[in-house]
Amino acid sequence: MERLQAISFKELVSNKETKENIMQMLISMTSSVTTATNDGLRISQSLESKCSDYINVRELKLIRALEYLAVAKGIFAEKQGGSISRNVKEVQALVEESAQLLKDSAKLLGNDRFEYVIDEMVSIGHENSAVYLCLQSGVGESDKIWQNQCYEKAIKIIEPHLEESKQLVSEILNGDNEEFKTKFCDYLLGKSKVSNRFEKYLIENNSLSVRRYLESGNMVDRKLLLWKYLVYNSEFREASKVLEELASDETSSMGLNNRIELLSIAANCIKSSNDSTLNGSLEELNAKKEAAIIQLEILNYCEINNLQEKVQQLNKRFLDINTLFNDFASPLNLIDQILMIYRFSNYYDAEQLIQIYSHLIFSENNSLKVTSKLCSLATELYPSRSSFPIDILIVLLGIYKFKHTSLPNQKSFICEVLLKCGIDLSTLVNNFNAIVMSFIDIINTSKPSSLMHTPRRNTTVKSLESSDLSGIINKCISDNIIGDKRTASILDSSVDIFSIIFDEYLHLLSEHFNSVVSAQPLVGDSCRGSIDVLMLVKSLSNTSSIKNVIRVDTKLLETLLTDFRTFI
Repeated sequence: MERLQAISFKELVSNKETKENIMQMLISMTSSVTTATNDGLRISQSLESKCSDYINVRELKLIRALEYLAVAKGIFAEKQGGSISRNVKEVQALVEESAQLLKDSAKLLGNDRFEYVIDEMVSIGHENSAVYLCLQSGVGESDKIWQNQCYEKAIKIIEPHLEESKQLVSEILNGDNEEFKTKFCDYLLGKSKVSNRFEKYLIENNSLSVRRYLESGNMVDRKLLLWKYLVYNSEFREASKVLEELASDETSSMGLNNRIELLSIAANCIKSSNDSTLNGSLEELNAKKEAAIIQLEILNYCEINNLQEKVQQLNKRFLDINTLFNDFASPLNLIDQILMIYRFSNYYDAEQLIQIYSHLIFSENNSLKVTSKLCSLATELYPSRSSFPIDILIVLLGIYKFKHTSLPNQKSFICEVLLKCGIDLSTLVNNFNAIVMSFIDIINTSKPSSLMHTPRRNTTVKSLESSDLSGIINKCISDNIIGDKRTASILDSSVDIFSIIFDEYLHLLSEHFNSVVSAQPLVGDSCRGSIDVLMLVKSLSNTSSIKNVIRVDTKLLETLLTDFRTFI
């Protein structure tokens, strides 16, 4: 006040800072008034009649708006005290008029005093007018800091009412204020990380503004809601695309587990679309997911062994199957994952398979553990021959039985192990048939002294076809008998091993050929193939080339042939 008394007329008229000080004084005076009568309007009336050249229209509106609010507060206070009964509509009209006048001049108040005005409106029950004022004060504002403050105040008022009023959210998101809608969506997006309730406000609102917001930019948080928005609106095809993009985004910090989860959801979206034209896309997604699961198993190994560089590489993006094999599974000697890669790529390498399964089988002296390990692998790998080769396993298990003469299930060890692995009877018999025929082929085309040498055809083990097991048998037996402490020669050992395999083969047939005694009767091609094999063995059993290297239970052989003919 002393400063005002010292101001000269010239300074009062021309100095900008002085005028701002006077306005702040007027604002302070007007804001502090609470009256229930129109006497509260005397300041603005005096300014309008006596200072119209000094006070501009915007400033006059500001003072008058504050006076209207002061009168509204006075009437509200009297009503609360019960002293008089005034029309509620009168208070509403005053507050609404105050908000209308302030929308163009609120910035003159400054942030703190503007917030005070907003709080006053809310305190007398007029949240709608307060929100209106905040929104109108920010709309089209070039000062983005001020605009942001206005919109944050509006959201602060709205927030307590969100849970009880979806209609309020809908009105906001379908309104005309695009800048505030973006701000409000940002608010809901941030809150959605804490509560699914806020997430639903975006997902379950089909306004175009929400869709544009979620589709804009390359923000992971928005896309994580976009796919849900699309699913909610039954746009499954588009949702699957968004999900696959998210899963493959190398800039995202999400881990491999989350990426795989997104792929799974994408596949489910394609299924839900019932669009047959997307079958190819579904197959690609499933293949990508299968490779990613192998990648995840490698990642788990690397995490356990604290291989941080590899962990980062595996988490960052989906790797192709060759990279997984060459850079991770093979160097780390991850047998299970190598076999899964063979299955995935349908890559058949007999030599590698013999090496892998030899290690798995012969490194364990406990036959129950051998069975358990093979059953576990079969769950993941069977019926893929490229990763779970029944023929190779029959021969290797025959060698294992040859080396361990006191197994608890000595008579049918090979068959019991493979049947427990879930191998169906026909497949098992067909593989036995092929092995017997191949062994006979070796005998017929080799001199006894060179029985374990190169197969009849000039082929490498790696390129063998499934029907040519001669090389596989040679490889299995020679690799796993050489170095054995037994004094028997390789030739003698091979005879013992084949006899073991053939004996199990005969007992397998005797137990399963008849549906009366077997839950898995042997029928069809497997049955006819077995007859062909048995007939061949019988016809050759007395020849010198066979007689000296195969010990056949001729009595059981004759019985089987008789029973088979009767059954067929």
